[in-house]
This record gives sequence, C-alpha cells and structure tokens, in this order.
Amino acid sequence: MKQNESITFGQYIKLHKAGSSIYSHLPKSRVSFDISRAANMRKCHQMVRDNTPLSPEQQSSYLSYAVCAKSWDKLTRREFDRLKEIYGEAVVKIMMVDVNFAKWLHNNSDMRNVITSGGACALESIDTRALAILKQRNQKASLIIPQYIKEIALRAPTWTQVTGALIPRYGLNIMYDETFPWYLRMEDYGLQDAESVTQQIYDGIFQSVRRYVRLFDPNSKTISLPFTELNLQSKGLIRKWSTIVEPYLRALEKKYGLEHYGHNSNDQLKAWVMYTYFGPEILSCVKKYIEEKYPALYKEYNVNKATIHIRGKQIDHLDTERSNAWMHSVILKQKDSKLLLDRKKSLLTPFHCQEVAQLQWLFEHGHSLQSGLAGFLDSNYQGRLLHEESVHPRAIFKEKISGNLSSKFFDSPLRLNSHNVAETVQFLERFKQLNSISISKNFLLEFQHIKRKAENINRKIAVLEDFISVFVLIEKFFNVKSKNKTSPQMLDILPVSIKILTKMKKICIKRFNNDAYLKRKLGLSDTQSIDVATYIKDFFDTLQKGRKGKTTINVSKYIMFIKFVQEKSPLIVKQSQQRMLKLIKEKNITDKTSQELMTTVSDNIIYRDIDELATYTNILPLNENYFVTYMQQLLFIKSVRDAYIDMEKIESSRKILKNEKEERIVEIIQKIFPVIEDSIRFIMLGGDYPWDSRFKYQYGVS
Repeated sequence: MKQNESITFGQYIKLHKAGSSIYSHLPKSRVSFDISRAANMRKCHQMVRDNTPLSPEQQSSYLSYAVCAKSWDKLTRREFDRLKEIYGEAVVKIMMVDVNFAKWLHNNSDMRNVITSGGACALESIDTRALAILKQRNQKASLIIPQYIKEIALRAPTWTQVTGALIPRYGLNIMYDETFPWYLRMEDYGLQDAESVTQQIYDGIFQSVRRYVRLFDPNSKTISLPFTELNLQSKGLIRKWSTIVEPYLRALEKKYGLEHYGHNSNDQLKAWVMYTYFGPEILSCVKKYIEEKYPALYKEYNVNKATIHIRGKQIDHLDTERSNAWMHSVILKQKDSKLLLDRKKSLLTPFHCQEVAQLQWLFEHGHSLQSGLAGFLDSNYQGRLLHEESVHPRAIFKEKISGNLSSKFFDSPLRLNSHNVAETVQFLERFKQLNSISISKNFLLEFQHIKRKAENINRKIAVLEDFISVFVLIEKFFNVKSKNKTSPQMLDILPVSIKILTKMKKICIKRFNNDAYLKRKLGLSDTQSIDVATYIKDFFDTLQKGRKGKTTINVSKYIMFIKFVQEKSPLIVKQSQQRMLKLIKEKNITDKTSQELMTTVSDNIIYRDIDELATYTNILPLNENYFVTYMQQLLFIKSVRDAYIDMEKIESSRKILKNEKEERIVEIIQKIFPVIEDSIRFIMLGGDYPWDSRFKYQYGVS
C-alpha cells in the first residue's frame, strides 16, 4: 500500500537540509563527519586520478568500499525519481549512492531490475568495545565476557540492529544472515554453543527487520540469505577473487619489504562480508539462491532480470573499520603517508595486507562491477552513532562496563531492545512534557523568591520560638525574696544548666543592650555612657558561680535590673507570641503559594533529578532530543516527516525564545507520539499492523 501523498524531490531536499541543520550544531561529531564524506568522495577520487596529493582530512574521509560517491544534495531530480520508484517513501533514508548505482539509474529504464540487500552485526561496535574494556580491566573477563554475550543474545535485536540493517524497498528485500562467520568470533570470546547463540541473534534481527520493511510497505517481502548459502568457498569464488587481487598483494609486499607468505584466501573470513558489498559475482550468487530457495518470489519479482546488486548500509560501514583508517593513504598511494616502518608494521597484522590489496583493486575496477552501494545514517544522539558509541560519555561508559553488569544495565531504555520496549516507551513519554529547562525565566524567579521567603519565615519562627521559651524561663527565674533591704539577699533560681544561663545572658544582652527605658531605671541619662552589656554579663556570671542552686548577689547593684526584667518579661512574651501568630499566618500563605508553584513544576518536571535518565530528556537542541532520534528512523511515514521538518523550523527560528520553542516542540511530540509508539512496538514485538498510525493519521500544526 502506497501513501496518497508521495514525497517530492523538493521535499526530499528540504528534509535533508533540516537534518543537516540539526547536525550542524556538532560539526566535529561522527555524524557530521560521515555526512561530509560523500561530498568529499568525488573530489577525492578525481584528485587521485589526476595524481594530486590529498590532504590528511581528505584521506580520512575516503570511503574505501564506495570508491566514488554522490551525496544527497548532488542527486538530480531524475535520479531521485528513479530511486523513489525503488524505495518509495524510504528514499528519505538515502544519504548517498556510489558511482555504480548512480550510473545504473541513468542507464536502466525498469527500476525493478535491481536486487537490494542489507545485513547486521551479531555484536555491534558498542558491544565489541565493551568486551575490549572488560578484557582489559576485569580479571574475571574470561567468565564475564561469555555471559555478556548471552545477555545481549537474550535481548536481540537492538533498535540499531534493525534500523541499520537495510533501506526498505518496494518488492523483495534481502537480509544477509551472518551466523557464519560471526559464530567463530563468538567462540574466540569463549562462548559455548556459539553457533546456536549466534543463530538465535540473527533470527531475532530478521523477524524485526521483516516487520520494519512491512511497516514501510505491508506488501513488501523480506527473505533471509545465510552467508553459507552463497557457497563462496565451495564454488571457489573467494579463491578466484583472491587470484584477481594477487598482483596488488605482491606489489604491496614489494613496496613495503614484506616477506612473501602463502596466504590462504579461505582464512580471511572478512572476505565473505566484503564479497557481499563488491564481490565480482555477487549478483549471480544471489539470483541463483533466490531461484533455488524461493522460486515463486523469483518469478513474481522477475529476479532473473536484475542487473545490479545494491548493498544498503550505514555510511561508516561503507569503509574499513574506523581504527583502520590508516589504510586510506596506502590504498590511495599517497606519498605523504606515514613512515614506511609504521605502514609495514600495520600491514603485517593478519589479513590487513590482503584487505588493502582488495580495496586497491576495487579502486581501479569497481566501476565495472555489477554491484553498488546506498548509504544512510543510523540512529544517533549528540552526534554519536548509537551502534558504535554509548549515549554516555566515554568515562561513564567505561565505569558502567567495569561495574556490576546487572539487568538494569542491559535493559536501560537508553538502548532499545526486544526486552525493554515498555520501559523505552515510558521513557519517551517524558518528552510529552516540559522538563526543567523549559520553565520560563520569570516563573523560575518567582519560584526562587517564594522559596527564599519561606526559608526566611521559617528561620524567624525558629528564632522567635527559642526567644519565647527563654523569656518564659526568665519570667519564672527572676524571683527575688528579700529578708531586708540592706543585707545581701539569696536569689531563688530554677535548677537550670549553665548552658541555659548562657543562653539567657546572650538573649538579655541582645534584647536590652540599647534599651533607653532600662537606662532610666538604672538612673542613667541618655547621654551618660554605660556598658549595659557588661552590666548584664556581670549579673549572669555571678549567677553561674552559685552552688547548689543558690547564690549570693548584691541586690543593691542588680535590683533595678531584676525588677526591670520581672516587669518587662510578661509583655515581651505576649508581644512575641502575637508576632509568632502573624509569622505562622504568613508562613501558611507562603507555603500554599509554594505548593501551588511546586505543583506547576511537578507537572512540567516529573522525572528531573530522580534518576540518570533525567540527563537524557532535553527538548533542545534537537540533536540531544532522544525522541527525535527515533523519529529520524521513521521518516518514511509522512506524519513523522512533516513533524520533523516543523521541529527543525522552530529550533532554527531567531524570532522565538527558547522556552517557547520547547513548548511548541513538546506540542508536536504530543501529536506524533502515538505514531512513534505504535511503530516501535510493531517493529520490536510484532502484533497487529498499526494501520491507523501508518496510513490514516494526519499531522498538522495548529
């Protein structure tokens, strides 16, 4: 079933410009680098042909499998229209095509005469990196590594294993099953039953990929093609290819002074993978397999007429591993490459020399092959490609790998797999509400003001409560019983501690130090100087010297102060209690206001600061919006595509304040959320086809 509104060339360009704008905030990221590679490829290829030296940056961006590529912004309208005949709305996924595919688009009138394929790694780069960390840091690595692989297998597939497998097309889709040679690598990791575990992984990937293709088009078919069924070894195709490449191998050995080894082509297991990209007879191998295993499909889709085999993969997969980027300068025969000894050491690593030779052969003869490539960007976040990098910064990722690898690690919704779909959807629901950075500045200022006011009131209440309690004691404490007026009197005191007396002294000094009435009671004028604080201190110090609860004091010296306190204490307590009632009333009003504001905050920040996921719930920038990460892999759905473009318009606008941008983007997420949720659940878990979300839902910005 095709959608009524088919994407136009202008909309395709508009969509990719929106994506480029989103990625432009991280110019040094791997995503930005991979996008730029296609643009550099054609120039790079021509410069080599012209014997013009390449800069290190140009060498680095070379795609050794694609040879010469054409980026999305260089496609002609005619090329786009023909790609759309093959891929329909999924054409939006294509970021680049190689020269062979571009040439085929021009020279063939029937776009059905193409075989498109894809594949996935049993362990993604992020997992092999994790295993390397475990091997390096953990003394029990030999026990932990197999268990890690089993946990991954149990949860297969991951989202990136599915979306990174292929570009869905109308008609027949092929996914390579790489159980061989992957299970041999699993054995190297120490995994028991490696072949069955690896097969389990690929069975899971295939089922989800098939649903991914059906989500694109319910009528399209997907079949699995195991590497072993290509019979590359039994038919002698690997050996035949090795013979073709051998002159390049010998030239490398001569140039770098390498000892001639009797290389066994069948031992280079990576050659099986490379063959599915650009092997000389890959087209005929695949056609033969479909004819024998799926004769009805072979006839239905006129596979016999296919004249090219297209491998659709992530852009970084159209090259050797990133760690082997040093090969580029050797492949391109650059004179400014690193020192000869460095290259010699690298080429001595098993199978590196063979791979460089194969890629040099491809550079020279790739244009004549019946194979081509289509590259795309896989799921990414903050410029990181999630099949090879963790969402966590490297230091945190290493810390997690080195720590307790519990189910919490493997089921984190930051990496979607078949076992944590519900948790991932729940995590994505957070994007339907504004997080803390989305609250307006005025609101935050008001909230902070109320919070500070409440803290001040509580502080005053606490001080006043202490003040009242002390003066209640003072009221009882200052009780003089006189036997006569001239002799020293005994002061009956309450059995209070030195600590309480000290507090009384401190409060009395603070309360009466500048009291004019006290000065008059003491018979002093306003101008007469007297150190009241010293006077009060002397009084309490005398009390503290008492023994057995009584002390002898000079009443004539302190009687006026004692009577003053006896007179003032009840009034002070009463006034303080009245002040306390006012503070409590003010506190209640402030608490109510604070609670109302907190409720507003809670409505907007349900998850902030309660777990590590809160770090990954940013609305802006869009390259840090995890919800957008999922949208980018479902852009063949028109409603998702339109929402994505609107989001980018909002982000790039200079007329809208950030908090308003985020409010608008959240509104869009609320509208499109059911489509994303239904798509994720169907792809990862199966169930009923989401007809309404896929074809009936109409998106529009109000």
